[in-house]
Amino acid sequence: MVCVGIAMFGEFGAPAGPRPAGRLWDIENDDLWFTVLIGATIAAVATCRTLPDKYRFPMNRCQTNELKGWMQLAFVMYHYTNSGVVYQPIRAIVSCYVWLTGFGNGLYFWRGGSTKYTLGRFWQR
Repeated sequence: MVCVGIAMFGEFGAPAGPRPAGRLWDIENDDLWFTVLIGATIAAVATCRTLPDKYRFPMNRCQTNELKGWMQLAFVMYHYTNSGVVYQPIRAIVSCYVWLTGFGNGLYFWRGGSTKYTLGRFWQR
């Protein structure tokens, strides 16, 4: 009941009024979207480090996690800034994110991770 009351307040009683999910402004704010991504790129380059030799192959786990993090930042900022300019690229980014997640899970089980997840372990308490 408390959750319903909070939801009703958020929908009708919030000072800003009703807005689409996750949006801070009613207008598009493309400059903020690009500014945040440029700032994140500068921070990433400033803290760049090299990987050990065992991770230096294409599409390794560190690399795919890094790509997924950048994608998350891009589509979270898209929702917060209501940036219509990047709508189509964000759709492609979401598709790539889903593919990378499936790729990582598939590769894990292909390399033998499935031996840890047997039916006996599933039924364990």
